[in-house]
Formats: sequence, C-alpha cells, structure tokens
Amino acid sequence: MTPPIPRRAPLPALVLACAAGCAPGPTDPGDTATPPCADAPDVEGWVTLFTRVFAAEATSCDLEHLAAWVEAARARKGQQPWDTELRVAVAPPGGVFEASGDALVPFAGVPEAVSDDDGRTWLFHVDGDLDRLLEEATLRSDYFLTHGWVGQGALALAVSDDGTSFVREEAFGVEGIVQGMVVDPDVVRLPDGTWRMYYVALSLEEYFLDEAAWAPDAWHRVFAATSEDLVHWVQVGEVVRGPWADPTIRCWDERECRMASFGLDWATSSDGGLDFTFEDRDDPRGFAPEFTALPDGRTRLWYNSTEPGAPVWSLVSDDRGASWTREPGEWLPGAYGEAPSVIVDPDGAMRMYFHTFQDPDDIPSRRDASD
Repeated sequence: MTPPIPRRAPLPALVLACAAGCAPGPTDPGDTATPPCADAPDVEGWVTLFTRVFAAEATSCDLEHLAAWVEAARARKGQQPWDTELRVAVAPPGGVFEASGDALVPFAGVPEAVSDDDGRTWLFHVDGDLDRLLEEATLRSDYFLTHGWVGQGALALAVSDDGTSFVREEAFGVEGIVQGMVVDPDVVRLPDGTWRMYYVALSLEEYFLDEAAWAPDAWHRVFAATSEDLVHWVQVGEVVRGPWADPTIRCWDERECRMASFGLDWATSSDGGLDFTFEDRDDPRGFAPEFTALPDGRTRLWYNSTEPGAPVWSLVSDDRGASWTREPGEWLPGAYGEAPSVIVDPDGAMRMYFHTFQDPDDIPSRRDASD
C-alpha cells in the first residue's frame, strides 16, 4: 500500500514573512520607504482582494491580509474543510464496515467516489488546504480559476488503483468554474458514457455581500460541468436551485432522474437532470445524502441521521425512488463519519468514503452531538 497523500510542506518564506507583516513596496523607483499596509479590508474590500487573488494579481499587502485571514480561519472552531480529512471503511460481501484510522486525503471534506471502466476509484472532494491557498496566491497562480476558493471551498480530485491509496490528480480542473466558493461535488455517468458533475457555488460577491445567501431558508445555486475523462471539465452553467446544499443525483435513463439534497429534500427531473421540480419533503429527515445503484437494480440512499452522533443510515427503493423503505441499523458503528459515498464492487464488497475530524478532540460524542 502506498502512503496516503501527505500533508503540505512548510510554507514559503514570503508567506511566513507576510504573516508577520509586509509592505506593498516603493511607490516609485526613487522611493525607499515601505509604508505599512492598510488595516484589514471591509467586506467589499475582501471581494476586491480575493478577485485579485483569483486573477493571479495579488499584491504583497493582499498576501499579508490573506495570511491574517488564514490565521483567523484556523482559530475558528466547528466543522470547517481545513479541520476534516477523508477516510474509508471497507465491508466484505455480506459483512460489516470496518473503518480505517488513516487519512486518505487531509484537509478535505464531502467526498464523492466513482469507479471507471478500469476499476480505478476517483475521489472528488472539497479542498480545505489553507496552506495551498497561501502558496498558490504567493506564486500568483491561476489555480483558483479552475478549482475555486481553495481552503474555504474548492474542488479537488485524487485517484486510486486499489481504492485505498490515493494520489492527487494535479491536472484536474473545471474550465469556467464560478469564481468563489465551490463545494459538494456529485458525479453521475450519462448514457452516452460521458460524465456530469454537480456542485454548489457562491460567487465572491454572494459570499461576502449577500446576507440572504446564508439565510436558513436560502436556496443555493447548483451548477453542472461535463467531462469525457473525469480530469478535464467544462462548466455548462446553473442547472437548478435547491434548499441548502449537498445534492446527490441518480439517473435511470436519458430522461428520468431524482435528486436529494441537504435535509433529504426531494426533486425529480424528466429531461436528463438539467431541470428539477421539488416535491413536498417527507420523513425521515437527515443530511449529506448519497445515492448508490445496487447490483440487483435497487437504489440505496445513504445519509447522516439527525440523531446525536450523526449515524449513517439508509433508505432503499425498488421503484426508481417513488417509494422508500428505511433499512435497519447503522452502517458505520464505532466511527464518526459524515457525507458517506459508497462504491459497491462487482463481488458485493463495499467501500464507504467519508470525512471526519482530524483532531479527535473535535469529534462530537453521542451525548453532545445534538447540542
């Protein structure tokens, strides 16, 4: 087994220097003064700052403020993409899941796992690597134009030949991706063999300036991109708006598709997954849903329950999602995991990818998880 994706190397000297304070440099060739950078930006200033970062035009003062933003972000408690890591639990045919304690991908969340025709596993996820954010900004890289806001919300990809050891796919990217926070990928294979990826996105302006975007009843914009090789993607635009986030889509043919989103809200599509109609929500309630096609033709919906400790439960349907039956028991006993994504191998063995906290002290207990 090859080592998992390593944690980031030490930060470049320029980034470390800016964390302590840096200046924009002389205003003209004869000016040797280095006036201090202005105070931290207001909300509109942050939009301008990150716009420059995305455009590979960050100034030294931008880097100073960005380093301060990262320092403050690390201090925030709660579930953040830089606090979680991806792991896997494996179940033999007819057996129970056993979770590995090793991180497959650090600083990552909300995995989406798919298999290709060669049996390789493609693990899409939200990239929470704050060190990469600082590095790419320092290098004036155009990385953000194809991935999103690294650290806060961006897409990344790791690939594995054995389903348990992953290598980051550096060539991955989405042409035309929203310039802002991009999260919650879900990938489906279309009847013609190509791939479609759905994800939720907020532009920088929406993230910083639109308070309604964070309202409890907000409907988030879901976008889609297409690919022939799972590496190179092209965004096709907004396809639907839905409650909260984390959509999962299951298509049975060229027209009929179903979507579940955060909260287990339901929607259906009759045009192949580009236009959805939301339905009245039914119990049970839950979050982080994920559809899986079973070998016998049924569909399983995995999700985290709202019960204390967020156990992984499931529903199963044999009529294309028209009706669902709750399956008994928990799928990941003894481990805290959220946002499950499951691959069922041809022999019936299963691999469940999920995210959990990097620091065991941050893992909520069954007693306090509902507080």
